[in-house]
Amino acid sequence: PASCGWHPWFRRPVALDLDATSLWRRDESGIPTGELVAAPTSTEALDDCLTGLRQPPRLRWPDGVELEVRSSCEQWVVFTEPEHALCVEPQTGPPDALNLAPRVVGPEPLVATANFRWGAPVPT
Repeated sequence: PASCGWHPWFRRPVALDLDATSLWRRDESGIPTGELVAAPTSTEALDDCLTGLRQPPRLRWPDGVELEVRSSCEQWVVFTEPEHALCVEPQTGPPDALNLAPRVVGPEPLVATANFRWGAPVPT
């Protein structure tokens, strides 16, 4: 069994545009239970794994810099609770994937791609 992904953190202030259909419900210890529920419409206080993104996540800074994250991964861990940072993590499986949704690798490798596209503010 295998799972892989990226774990980038971004310094605040930053706004996050994220539109997902589902969220993996967590138990008291924060581990996904295997149940998918409707994703929240707000990204203000998340420590969750989301799936079914309708468009790539976009981060926007006050100076106009933007980052779009595209990935072949179907799961996205989003952690927005710290005041100083947030993370948007494309992953091939949810947290605890080896128990929850195991993906067995072999003989073909597990391959995941991610593209981080930065956009600079347009000079005025």
